[in-house]
Amino acid sequence: MIPGGAVRAALPRLLTTLAPYQAAAVRIGTAGTWGAFLLREWPNRRLLYGDRSPWSAELNDRLLADTHAFTVLSWSGGRWWFEAVYLLALASAAALALGWRTRVSAAAFALTVLSLQNRNVLVGDGGDNLVHLMAIYLVFTRCGTVWSLDARRRARRPAPTGRPGANPGRWPTRWPRCCTTARCW
Repeated sequence: MIPGGAVRAALPRLLTTLAPYQAAAVRIGTAGTWGAFLLREWPNRRLLYGDRSPWSAELNDRLLADTHAFTVLSWSGGRWWFEAVYLLALASAAALALGWRTRVSAAAFALTVLSLQNRNVLVGDGGDNLVHLMAIYLVFTRCGTVWSLDARRRARRPAPTGRPGANPGRWPTRWPRCCTTARCW
């Protein structure tokens, strides 16, 4: 069993980004490449992944049943659902490349990458596996610490003064304790 002191000592090291500039470069490169690919294939999007694809929804459902792959495009076969997912893929790629809300945009990016690429597995080559891996990697990496809109927002935020109640980000955890001990009044 690991002693509690060792876990507390290791926790700050686990929660810091070891290579923030490299993580940012991977974030920008992967999201930019995927976004550029989606924009380039805009006229052919329905033929590649949508309702006009030679790889029909029935064939895709059979393949998904065998491989247990994931795609949100199998939830509905309609054109508007596909267009919404494709536009979400473009928006999440742009948001991730800019570093806007990187935690949420990385999750949306991974969801749309997996959904589009698993909809028609015959479209990609070996490079799509790399995009798969990088999309999943970015979900678990703190890739917005530098070169991002998140970093700019954090830099403009006023530093905490050191007083116990000065940090508004901790108020939601303080109010229940405060009100239950009747110290708020």
